[in-house]
Amino acid sequence: MPEHPPPEPESHRIAARLFDDTIDGYFPLRQSLAQMLERNRFSAALISLLYVPVMEIPGLPPDAPVPLRLPAAHAGVISRLIVIARSGETGLQLAGQGRWHWRQRPHGSVLSPMVRLGEPVFIRGIGFEKPAPGQNTISSHSFGPMALDPHSDVAFVRVPAGAGLHRAAAQTGWTCCRAWGFGPAPEGLCYTTHDPASPARFGVPVDPWSSGLPALTEGETGAYLLVNTGTPALENRARAMAEDR
Repeated sequence: MPEHPPPEPESHRIAARLFDDTIDGYFPLRQSLAQMLERNRFSAALISLLYVPVMEIPGLPPDAPVPLRLPAAHAGVISRLIVIARSGETGLQLAGQGRWHWRQRPHGSVLSPMVRLGEPVFIRGIGFEKPAPGQNTISSHSFGPMALDPHSDVAFVRVPAGAGLHRAAAQTGWTCCRAWGFGPAPEGLCYTTHDPASPARFGVPVDPWSSGLPALTEGETGAYLLVNTGTPALENRARAMAEDR
């Protein structure tokens, strides 16, 4: 019987870019990230947070100032958090995985999006520009509508089972790139015992001749963001995010 050709990946260049920014401290995490998206004119972003002091004070209203003296029972640290932030009709939606600890209580399974940041926080990420009226888009369960841009250095790819990621890289025409894989968005900000920024999926180098990578699933198809690293400037920015661990 003749062998069936392997399925082809689906690749789209999208209006997105690597970025870094500093989000405000002392505000709830959701509010600080919402302000960051609006400041950069992003509709969504994949964000990396590393070593962030936080506080969770029961009964403190979201718009109330933080106390001058913080009891140790309310203090903690986010060791690592990978977040998908997406603007929606009901406000900012946050989903992701990470590790954190509280000084005097268990970490729990979910981090509240209203947790307060203990100081301004430097972040890195990949931001998705807001689609303009009438602009062509594709949609992702994780990021929502994404504007198409044939000149962008970021591509969204779906890789069917049996199709290597290197074939998606070849479709872009880039000589080299880095890949960020993501799976189905969890409900909220969930604690994980694994590294949420595993080198196997977070900024791994890919070229059109490399072997395929195991796909993380978005539904039944592996989903990745590919970032062009064909110039030193692009590689330096991509490597900084990939090695931010």
